[in-house]
Amino acid sequence: MSACTTLAVDLAKQVFQVAGEDILGQVRYEQRIKSREAFYDFLRQLPAHVVVLMETGPGAQAWARQLQEQGNPVRILPAG
Repeated sequence: MSACTTLAVDLAKQVFQVAGEDILGQVRYEQRIKSREAFYDFLRQLPAHVVVLMETGPGAQAWARQLQEQGNPVRILPAG
């Protein structure tokens, strides 16, 4: 995870898919997280320099606030 500069997150009710890429755009990390509690723990361990991308939807604002409080830049993308 330390080589990742950007993390894309697919938010769902119970399963969260994350993919991290490095500065060259190469995927360096992929994981399916199967509970909200595990996702919360994952985010708490995320280095502050990682930019997090997530699609707008239920819960996106709350997760974004938590990430911003710990120093992560967040970009919420429109649903497409």
